[in-house]
Amino acid sequence: LLFSKGGEIVIKKELLFVTNAENEWDEGFSYVLELAQSLKAGIAVLMVMGRQSKNTCEEMIVAAALADEGAPELAREHLNTGQEKRIKEVEAKNVLELTERCKGLAIDFTCEVRAGDAIPLIGETLEKRHAISMVILSPNLSKVLDTRKMTKNITKPIVLITRQGKGE
Repeated sequence: LLFSKGGEIVIKKELLFVTNAENEWDEGFSYVLELAQSLKAGIAVLMVMGRQSKNTCEEMIVAAALADEGAPELAREHLNTGQEKRIKEVEAKNVLELTERCKGLAIDFTCEVRAGDAIPLIGETLEKRHAISMVILSPNLSKVLDTRKMTKNITKPIVLITRQGKGE
């Protein structure tokens, strides 16, 4: 995010919030909102869907039939179309909700829903968005990410939001 201040160009910092797009996707977002307000930073959200996102039984049957008939590329395309449809559904619902939560707080907000492995997607996002100063991981990613691999590949500070255990 660029803006001009007295003739010089200033880059406004952003926080990258990474979450699983398919379950408890907004867990930890309240913390990110508070942090963005205190740091006067924008928020970029990366919602990650697994590469082999849940295809419906019907989609799988059609794809299997296409593959049996000698059309494996068409079968793959059919499965990808189902995933693209689910990505659009997530964008329509989840992104709209997060946008509304940021609107009244005057926080710059962007969101992207992508399918694939989280660590390479985070790396790609950091390459595209140079203003990101910190990566914040939702609690819903804590069991699926290899944090050692992540710290080797990502040079920005990484914060993992954790769930508070019972009785704490």
